Amino acid sequence: MELEILLPFPSAETMTESWAFSEAQIDFRHDPEAGARCTISYAAVELRTHLLQMEPDAQICFVSQRHSGKAAIELHADSLTASGDAYALLPQKDGLLIRGAGRVGVLYGVYEFLKMQGWRWLEPGTAGEYAPEPGCGLLWPKNAVHDASASTLGRRRRAQGERGSSDLDGQKSNECVWRSAEHARAHAEAWNCHARWRSYF
Repeated sequence: MELEILLPFPSAETMTESWAFSEAQIDFRHDPEAGARCTISYAAVELRTHLLQMEPDAQICFVSQRHSGKAAIELHADSLTASGDAYALLPQKDGLLIRGAGRVGVLYGVYEFLKMQGWRWLEPGTAGEYAPEPGCGLLWPKNAVHDASASTLGRRRRAQGERGSSDLDGQKSNECVWRSAEHARAHAEAWNCHARWRSYF
């Protein structure tokens, strides 16, 4: 399998992994665009890491421009200066658009797509992580999937054929919030998603 992960930043081909873990060098309040680049790059690294565990022989690369004829997952934030957590998964020809209202929404959208593949995070940390069987292939949503809490991105419709049961029922799953909160806690800024994670306890 060949797959491109498309990011909205020049030099994504070589810099994505570096940007993903650059939070210690970023003032998220005063440089929100650098913060968005960090979070979206982290989402891309998480996506690639988990997909490679499912398909060890896959060729998955980060790109800043899509190449014709190759399957792609595009990560897009409506705003690079806001941390909005609304998201949508929108099927595209030969791929998928993961669209977030802001940087956190892109991260939530990536975890929602991984959840469709069979990934589960039942508690923070790797001990609570459950992976799908390797080699089962990717499950692409047949219809648009919207975050139920996001009026700006529409109402949620569950993807056809999602692996496993869905427990979202109008709210973000604890799993996605936990995973996103792990990255949030690594930042000096108190993200909204971190506050939402704490609200579950």
